[in-house]
Amino acid sequence: MEVISRQDILTCPCCNSTERFFENLLREMKKNAFLPDNIAHFDFQVREGVPLPSQKINTAPGGTVFPFFRAIWDICSKCGCMYSILTIEAAVKKSLNIPRLLTPGGADLPSVAGFTLT
Repeated sequence: MEVISRQDILTCPCCNSTERFFENLLREMKKNAFLPDNIAHFDFQVREGVPLPSQKINTAPGGTVFPFFRAIWDICSKCGCMYSILTIEAAVKKSLNIPRLLTPGGADLPSVAGFTLT
């Protein structure tokens, strides 16, 4: 993924508070050992993907570069404003899907450098 732009929003756009509801909740859950320290945010706070119809993505050849976005949101603990705390715009390349071949007995054939040996 090639990052084109990244914006970290440090304060609430409405009241300039730095207190965030989910950030505080996450801190308390880590402090009480309910969550490991490497968790940065809750899954439901993240919206990400390629903003194109799946049919367009599926029919594009391998190596096609698509726009990609990630937005993480939270709620201001002071005024209740919902806002993005991080936005990322990037480019991602569609990988080549190489089909896996099976022998009649069901065992995988070995592959070398993306080619299946027969």
